Amino acid sequence: MVRSRRDAGGDHAVSHPLRAARCPREADAGPVDVAEPGRILDGVERRSRLRVRPAQGSQISQRRSAGRRGREVLVRALQGRGRRGAQSARKKYVERVGDDGFKKAPVGAGPYRFVSFTPGIELVVEAFDGYWRTTPAVKRLVFKSVPDDSTRLVMLKRGETDIAAGFRGPNAEEVKRTPGLTLRVTLPTVSQWVVFTEQWDPRSPWADRRVRLAANLAIDRKAFSDAEFLGHGRPASSIIPRDFDFYWTPPAYPYDPARAKQLLAEAGYPKGFDAVELATDVTFAPESEAVINGLRTVGIRARLRPLERASFYKADQDKQFKHLVRVGSGAAGNAATRIEAFVISGGIRAYGGYPDIDALFRDQAVETDRRRREALLHKIQQLMHERAMFAPIVEQAVLTGVGPRVAEVPTITGHPFISPYEDLRLKGSSP
Repeated sequence: MVRSRRDAGGDHAVSHPLRAARCPREADAGPVDVAEPGRILDGVERRSRLRVRPAQGSQISQRRSAGRRGREVLVRALQGRGRRGAQSARKKYVERVGDDGFKKAPVGAGPYRFVSFTPGIELVVEAFDGYWRTTPAVKRLVFKSVPDDSTRLVMLKRGETDIAAGFRGPNAEEVKRTPGLTLRVTLPTVSQWVVFTEQWDPRSPWADRRVRLAANLAIDRKAFSDAEFLGHGRPASSIIPRDFDFYWTPPAYPYDPARAKQLLAEAGYPKGFDAVELATDVTFAPESEAVINGLRTVGIRARLRPLERASFYKADQDKQFKHLVRVGSGAAGNAATRIEAFVISGGIRAYGGYPDIDALFRDQAVETDRRRREALLHKIQQLMHERAMFAPIVEQAVLTGVGPRVAEVPTITGHPFISPYEDLRLKGSSP
């Protein structure tokens, strides 16, 4: 399914159609009927926290399109519909095989059909000739799970894989140096930052804005980006990616440890203090170590607490962390969706909030004039920056190694990995 318009910020329409190009078919399940996108929209809006008024349900307006109509504008819904998690599943097939059956043998309307899946090992798919957009040039794709980047590098150099993603630092440099290999860089809307979970506790040093600002000045963001992403990552000054709609450009935080020490002394901590720990998903330990090292240079002492990914996200969503947390997000959307999740009171990943920011967010949620809505969202971001609510680290780059057999490597702006797969081509294959 494709949306009939692509304006990332045009989310003020009361009705917004999703239109099927030609007559798409699901692999092994027949044509996709027009009710399918309606079921997608119903599910997405049920998951949204912010509802202005009850929606009136999906409406089938043509044979190949569906829309959503409501008594008032639901300005957030369209960003949710564009997220990576919004997918169509054939209702009759799901009802026939059940959720467990669908997990074992999923059927969709994309360019490849499911062949096999071994959890933690590999996923195998093959081209679906009935795909509406084009016939994939590569007939079989095998996705292998290889957590260690050094092992991925060896596989790439030996020709055991054609594409390997997620290289950093020395391994990325080795890809660049190796004849026949190419390093491809993508800049996804993925940002990393530190949350001061105790800034709302008046007994905590983090309740003082000067302490939070000192922490920001202690982080050498450029040095980290240069070392990890070969300079392709972008030092961050906001938790909101700069490519997002409604992004406000804040002043960059300079690396200034001398000024950071001065601020700590003014706040009553001339010798620094014990910040206890910085919790992180173990995958992003390098970012967290860079932060801890920077904090240590100005007298803020914290130990690293790396957790396995599932455990980390469960604890973070349950707001179990009490000190510092390294947080990141690659969720699609715009400034409003990022603020809703991480900034306002009650957000699914927010440890606290401020009443004036909450009020501004409620106002923008019902504002239909784009310029006025943008001004409200900019004001929220200005307050976030003025209060040093977070310590942004980096908008990361994804460094992917590509082997000599690959002729054409497709990318999508803002998407971290090589995609769409139906445009992937090997040397010697027909265009």
